[in-house]
Amino acid sequence: MYQQERWLTNLAHTAFLLLLAACSLALLIRDQPLGAQVLYCIFSISLALAYFLKNNKHLAVGFSFIGFVAIFSVGHLYIQDIEDIEEIYHFIPLLFLMIFPGSFIPLLIALGLTTAYGYSLGQTPFFDVFEDSFEMVLVTAFACTMSYFHQQAKRQMLLFRQESYTDYLTGLKNRKSYREAIEYLQLQLVDKPEQQFALLSIDLDGFKKINDQLGHIMGDQALKQVARRLESLCDASVELFRLSGDEFAYLLAPTTKIKRTAEHLAEEIVSLAEQPYELENKHYFISSSIGIAIFPTDAQDSESLAIKSDLAMYKAKAEGKNTYAFYQQHLTEKTIRYHELEADLKLAVQKNQLVLHYQPKVCINSNKVFSAEALIRWQHPKYGFISPLEFIPIAEASGDICEIGYWIAKQACTDFIKFKAQSEMSSIAINVSTKQLTDSGFIKKLNNIITEANCMPQWIELEQTESALMDSQRMHVNVMSQLRQCGYKLALDDFGTHYSSLSQLTNLPLHTLKIDKSFIDHCTDNKKAHMIVRTIIQLADNLGLQTIAEGVETSEQLDLLRSEGCVAYQGYYFSKPLPAEDFEKLLSAESAQFAEK
Repeated sequence: MYQQERWLTNLAHTAFLLLLAACSLALLIRDQPLGAQVLYCIFSISLALAYFLKNNKHLAVGFSFIGFVAIFSVGHLYIQDIEDIEEIYHFIPLLFLMIFPGSFIPLLIALGLTTAYGYSLGQTPFFDVFEDSFEMVLVTAFACTMSYFHQQAKRQMLLFRQESYTDYLTGLKNRKSYREAIEYLQLQLVDKPEQQFALLSIDLDGFKKINDQLGHIMGDQALKQVARRLESLCDASVELFRLSGDEFAYLLAPTTKIKRTAEHLAEEIVSLAEQPYELENKHYFISSSIGIAIFPTDAQDSESLAIKSDLAMYKAKAEGKNTYAFYQQHLTEKTIRYHELEADLKLAVQKNQLVLHYQPKVCINSNKVFSAEALIRWQHPKYGFISPLEFIPIAEASGDICEIGYWIAKQACTDFIKFKAQSEMSSIAINVSTKQLTDSGFIKKLNNIITEANCMPQWIELEQTESALMDSQRMHVNVMSQLRQCGYKLALDDFGTHYSSLSQLTNLPLHTLKIDKSFIDHCTDNKKAHMIVRTIIQLADNLGLQTIAEGVETSEQLDLLRSEGCVAYQGYYFSKPLPAEDFEKLLSAESAQFAEK
């Protein structure tokens, strides 16, 4: 579109210059006095200036008036034979029409030019003079009328086009305009390899919460305010677009120092979040995560450039939001790996790539294994061992976590029957996803699984993280209450790492609090960590809950936990998570050891 407009503009310039040159030459080659020749030159120069300065209305009118006075003066100061000027004068009003398209000024010019035919009235029949004058006026009137309607249609088309290229809510340029602008910038760099341009992708942090809390009308008001602030950073070298929802983008014009320019703009965008936005007489802070990709360094086409700026934007979000990040090659590799894992995870259960490892839970006083936590592992055919910290979030995002969760429950129940046959284990612990808790058929499916495995509900301990429970406490309390009524044991994992009030804690139908490893790591050398561990143990005891310490790795940590009254622990000090076969061996060895005693 940009190229087409430029081509049409150049064509119009060429047509005007050719017509002006033809008229000027035809006038100058006539046998006229020097004064007439000078006026013809003034006429030509004035019209050329008027045409190329027509964006400035006052200058265009001024130079056009000078040109008209010059040509009008020739017609009255010097003899003008109608036979010499009739063809030339027909085109002069058209020159003015090209300066003032859609205007009827050229018609006045034509009427003024007819006065130059006065000399011919005595030399040429009146009818011929009238006919030629009438013809010039008629042609000019027709041209002005057609030009007027053409300009009206053009204005309407421009209005429609502007609307199609404009975001209806914010008034900014939209995605369609963005695509054409980025293509235009690419064409500009074809012969300028030393220059680059940048794309900044912007996503508002936490905007969804404003929509959820205040409604979409207030959300739209917030977007308008954000758009005005972002727009304040624009200049001749920066274009702003609203792509969709709370996504915006800047395009920076080509330069040889694009990285520094983009970085400076990103810093200005981040600083905008320092001032709150006012909605319903309250103040809200809205920040931005910004991803930056540079053409052609990071990508050689517009689609790839957009993808890579988005990858950089996600990196900025992961780094804490309200910041910016430049695209780096490893982000693409990470994305490719993510999508491969997402696709392969759907078939991991069927292909028997998932296995369970079990970490013993040990009674501190007796040093006997009374339970174990089932921990999932994935042996990927291409990438090898994949940490649960990597693939569990992928499963959560894709929705595959429910199927995987039911597989874990089924496998853990099957293994527990074997473990219980050769030990005094009382339960097996299974981690449960929040998505499973929101599944309306979760309890029924879980009951069916343990029934098929010949297990009892009281043998199964379901672990849920503190952060997940606090996010949707009311809904989860209802489900967990039903699970407790069925006989399942319930544990709160990673306790102490997220905020939860005592009132919230008392509402949860729990059996066990698990002290997070981050506190155990420093409990022997950090007094505050020690006090937190002591407080959690005392809190649990006062609420009638059991405590289990996670991540115990030294005898000093175990001694401290014992002295504070902790009931049980798990960690590398006793054993790392073991495959089912190795865990059975550990139970057998423990049984033999206690039998000897």
